[in-house]
Amino acid sequence: MDGISQNIQTSGFTLDLGPLKEPLAFIRVLEWVSFVFLDTYYAM
Repeated sequence: MDGISQNIQTSGFTLDLGPLKEPLAFIRVLEWVSFVFLDTYYAM
């Protein structure tokens, strides 16, 4: 597998993990995931 173009293929869904190699993109993904979970937690 190529390091830059790693793909996860599950039933036609492809997820490109190339941008996650960059620290800023990884931090933004963590911010988005934590926002979604905390928003649903505090909305209850």
